[in-house]
Amino acid sequence: MPIIGFSFTKIHAERKEIIKPQTKLDSHIDILRVEEEKHTTLEKDGVIRFDFAYAIAYGTSAKLEFEGNILYMTSAKEAKEILSKWQKNKNLEPQLSTIILNAMLHKCNIRALELEDSVNLPPHIRLPYAGTKPPVDDKKK
Repeated sequence: MPIIGFSFTKIHAERKEIIKPQTKLDSHIDILRVEEEKHTTLEKDGVIRFDFAYAIAYGTSAKLEFEGNILYMTSAKEAKEILSKWQKNKNLEPQLSTIILNAMLHKCNIRALELEDSVNLPPHIRLPYAGTKPPVDDKKK
């Protein structure tokens, strides 16, 4: 996998009031910057740093905010192409965008669930639950 690093630079959780059942939940993810990262041991390869922001808002009642970066390793030629395309139109190839966004979402969602539990917020994603099926009435068969 070409992702060689991930780090948070900001983690913020705030609950202002109890969350009402009808509270609208919004989330927003954004790639803020795409820059070349100088790496002393990987001089022949291209390393790109993707700075991101991710926010989850529970109406005006609560919010979670994350900022961080992902280090992505590729060939020097491909790195130049990625950087050039980003500088021209702030756009990434769909395949690369998917890799970067999924890595962000994976790490941020895990941390968000932990923080939501800490400040008594409902989970922002549906969690699996165990359940039982109602008993089958043999007479109806």
